[in-house]
Amino acid sequence: LSASQPCAFAHVGLCSLELAATNYEAALEHCDAAGKNGVSSETTREARKAALLALHRHDDLISDIRKLRQKTPFDIELAAEEIRFTLLKTPETAAVKGLIDKFCQTALKDWKDSDKPKARTYLEGIAACALGDEKTFAGKMAVFPGALMRFQAAVCERNFKVAAESITPEAPSDYQLIV
Repeated sequence: LSASQPCAFAHVGLCSLELAATNYEAALEHCDAAGKNGVSSETTREARKAALLALHRHDDLISDIRKLRQKTPFDIELAAEEIRFTLLKTPETAAVKGLIDKFCQTALKDWKDSDKPKARTYLEGIAACALGDEKTFAGKMAVFPGALMRFQAAVCERNFKVAAESITPEAPSDYQLIV
């Protein structure tokens, strides 16, 4: 083979192995090596995020998510991730309120007016969950249709009967139904 050893794709596999072995610094090095050699995928991004989380490198997590958000500023799930990571670094609601306000003022400008309050409610619910405020989170999520939201709200309210009823064939896979 003419590829350098290990090749870029091998770095992705080595990153996964190092993550599984809880060698987070080594995992991060392999993930970054894969990226420097042109391998950029959801797998490498998630692996990098896992390593950074384990290493408590919140500034790097926030920086990574902001770079992604520049490419897709309308992605509400990326905004939710930035909120979670910001609260990991500094559990201050003022900073998060600013993030939510900015997202709602800029990214939502092309959304239907009827959907804008829903986006704010969703992001406020994410912030409440990250702060451990289960009651507020449950209240915010309960207004949304869909099995995942019903499940999450019911679990936070300790209503396990409703949570069990929320798990349907069209619901997300089991691992996504964890709050």
